Amino acid sequence: GEDERVLGRRPLLLIGFGVAVIGAVSGPATAWTNNFTVRQIIAAIIGLSLMGLLTVLNYRLLASLAIPVYVLNLALLLLVARFGLTAGGSTRWFEVGPFLLQPSQFAQFFMVLSLATLLRHWEEEMRRLPYLLGTLAVISVPTVLIYKQPDLGTATLIVAIGIAML
Repeated sequence: GEDERVLGRRPLLLIGFGVAVIGAVSGPATAWTNNFTVRQIIAAIIGLSLMGLLTVLNYRLLASLAIPVYVLNLALLLLVARFGLTAGGSTRWFEVGPFLLQPSQFAQFFMVLSLATLLRHWEEEMRRLPYLLGTLAVISVPTVLIYKQPDLGTATLIVAIGIAML
């Protein structure tokens, strides 16, 4: 009903509000790549597109991608340590054109997907120590790589996700 229509518009209202605030505080830009408002709009369009894509995907397909996604997650975290952009003493980003890509942000989603699949397969065995330790190892490897960037906030969030899922 009417509540669903209002709730459906809320993310768009928040995005619009965010764009308006960024536009109000960022000042004039010399090129579109320096224009934070345009960059925010582009990021919102990409995010909404990905959200729409994920809603139409069969979740079983996502589950079948859990191992490749986990390996991709580790590869990105290792690559950013070697080839990433360093700013403020932290090496966390890849430069992709005018944008910065932070693999540790993807690690949060990848961890949920990987752990959900793992815990589904090991549901009955999770009371046994080797399976619990294996699960903790799955959580620990990306956490350590993120912590070494250093990014304590995201590393802590990955641990919290793991604990909540356990």
